[in-house]
Amino acid sequence: MVARAGLGARGARALTSARVSDALPPSSPPPAGRPGPGPAPSPVRRLLGFEVLRCGLDGAEVRLPVRADFLQEKGLVQGGILTTLADACAVYPLIEGLAEGTTVSGVELSLSFLRPARLGAGELVARSRVIRRGRRLAVCHVVVEQGGVEVARGLFTYLFHEAG
Repeated sequence: MVARAGLGARGARALTSARVSDALPPSSPPPAGRPGPGPAPSPVRRLLGFEVLRCGLDGAEVRLPVRADFLQEKGLVQGGILTTLADACAVYPLIEGLAEGTTVSGVELSLSFLRPARLGAGELVARSRVIRRGRRLAVCHVVVEQGGVEVARGLFTYLFHEAG
């Protein structure tokens, strides 16, 4: 799947087929979402509408309803949206276990897009599992599904370091 940024005016006009006609227009505000478990909602979490269903030291589960403004020019969910969802789902369990004065930053990721995610095919659900949590590095595995079908799978590596 080729991921491209934004719909643009031309791309938005091209997405007027019946399969996207019932979608929210790109100018629609994101759903409010409830805070749920996990870390306090970040601006990006509120902007995209992530809902944390489960979050513990071993992993997390995050839901994201698909909106029309998540689509790329060919009407598929843009790869950056899937990557952002997977990254958030992977890092939430690491944030939960942080010591005072410590933060975490992503240092590497590999995400394979297995099938296209589409508007109207169900919400996206990401599930992460912490594979290793060391003193300096952590590695998490994430699977993203839509309608019970796997659409992406990845491995994320994070560095623990002093905040500030």
